[in-house]
Amino acid sequence: MLRWFVALLAAGALWACRDLPTSGQFGYADADTAASDAAAEISGDPHCGLPGWVTVSLDDGGAQRTVCAADYPVWGVADANPTSAVDRADGTFSDTRTTLVWRAAPVLDRVPLAAAASACDALAAGGFADWRLPTVAEALSLVDFSKANPAVALPLTVTPGAVAWTLVTHGALAWTVAFDDGSSALLPMGALASAWCVRADPWPKPVPPQRFLAQGPLGTTDNIATDTNTGLQWQATDSPIPQAPIDALGWCRNLGIQGHGWRRPTVQELLSILDRSGSQPTIAPGFFQMASGLFQTATFDAGAPNSIWVVDFDTAALAPFDLFSAVFALHCVREPCGDGVCAPNESPAQCPADCTARILIPGGTFWQGCDTDGDPDCAALDAPAHLVSQDAFLIDKTEVTVAQYDACVNAGVCEAPPEAQPAETYPFFRSAPVNYVSWQQARTFCAQWRGKGNSVPTETHLEFAARGSCELNGSIGYDPKCASMMRMYPWGNTMPSCALASLTPGVTAFSATQCAGSPACGCGQDGPSAVGSYPAGASPYGVEDLSGNLAEWTVDTALSYPAEPQKSPWIFSGPPFVVRGGSFLSLPAGLRSTHRDVSDGSAAANIGFRCSGSP
Repeated sequence: MLRWFVALLAAGALWACRDLPTSGQFGYADADTAASDAAAEISGDPHCGLPGWVTVSLDDGGAQRTVCAADYPVWGVADANPTSAVDRADGTFSDTRTTLVWRAAPVLDRVPLAAAASACDALAAGGFADWRLPTVAEALSLVDFSKANPAVALPLTVTPGAVAWTLVTHGALAWTVAFDDGSSALLPMGALASAWCVRADPWPKPVPPQRFLAQGPLGTTDNIATDTNTGLQWQATDSPIPQAPIDALGWCRNLGIQGHGWRRPTVQELLSILDRSGSQPTIAPGFFQMASGLFQTATFDAGAPNSIWVVDFDTAALAPFDLFSAVFALHCVREPCGDGVCAPNESPAQCPADCTARILIPGGTFWQGCDTDGDPDCAALDAPAHLVSQDAFLIDKTEVTVAQYDACVNAGVCEAPPEAQPAETYPFFRSAPVNYVSWQQARTFCAQWRGKGNSVPTETHLEFAARGSCELNGSIGYDPKCASMMRMYPWGNTMPSCALASLTPGVTAFSATQCAGSPACGCGQDGPSAVGSYPAGASPYGVEDLSGNLAEWTVDTALSYPAEPQKSPWIFSGPPFVVRGGSFLSLPAGLRSTHRDVSDGSAAANIGFRCSGSP
């Protein structure tokens, strides 16, 4: 295995003295190439011209043909690739995970790059004539890093020590992938390796015009780079000092950038952000800083249990190193739900089932509160109606669930709710909103577990998210008509019902103890329903459960409203605190979006919470 790292160092020195090939030169493509439409001409491929896509010139039976290829994989980045081959019974097989079609054996063994490329160009197999050499990412898609010698997941005819050419070149060098361990290295084009041929069907997944999205100020330690393709969130700056592998796990766990859930990347995850088409650094320089040197992964070398895979960001090469031999740089990573919250750029449909989506609420103006004149359900504490200008903010789509709060408890950050309480959801009703959480415990979850920039919402956040802005309703804040256009409930002005929210319909109120077994309480659920159970009751922004299910803590002290206009208001001077939204125990009037309840901050059966923060 060390031979590959020696080879890549020698090749890297040679590469540094040469000019890089231009786009369209033979064999030039980005190594992180997706399954592209190798049969499409430039004029007919809708991907051409998109950021991150490059052109590749191919020889198709003597006819020169230019096609497009993406600069990153779109098929996932698992280390232990699942068996996904479909034998085509003609010496080829399809990989259902990537949609690539492979020849089951090399067409030539131990030949220079030019001979390998010509052999694939001339190949007619499986009814196709558009065969070519793979890109580095395509070749690595065959590698199963949980195996060794041969380290392939699919039924290739592989001999020990097999090395595959790729079409990714730099000057007189070309990238190769070793199928005995998965290492990759630059070798002179005159060296000897095998010709594994591949073809690609059109990839149906839409390609985002911008691959990475920045969260947080660029160039700071709080910046995150989100890969819109894989959904992974990356620490945009590496660790300030190199880390020994044995210490790196704790380093990532304690990172705390915009929440939790950070860990070391696997080798395929780290390879997924590499760009072999350009010069240093080999990952997106606009989103990653200090991307130079040897970076460690969490993947052990299956052929040498005391070794981990290390990626060289100066040459984009891959090699195993002894676990105890050195220290390495580190980029931590997490899933989009690593801290219990989906990435802000993800739609709710992309959000994992056990994860809370966050919704961006645009800034605007609205009329908060109600007026007691002519409104018998408007309490004195809810009045007067007054104009508020609110900055944009992020808010959880649903209330914090038992599963999400339990993760905080297990980490030792949050305090478990008391046991065996009436209508309690913790710890067994995992998809329900957690109740019996005090005001202070809710603040701990949002501020410490979710991390910097998160808090229990202000009451203005909750009412604004429920009722919408004047601009959303087709008006402007200072137009008196806007006040009359404000909706009474998140879903509109229709009276609450069990089709819209979890509540106690009718005129008889229940306690949590009395609720058990009563079909009139909590819409017959004996307590809170699973979050998101009433999508018809969502607000105009798509925020759910803002009325009913559980009332929600706010950060605000319960004081009378001022009459004059306000700017993103919140007031904290200790208890009592404002509680918003009503609950499964509430009668219909308690679900009004203007209604304010009051609590001393103690845990209760009918109170839960969600988090909000700056975008």
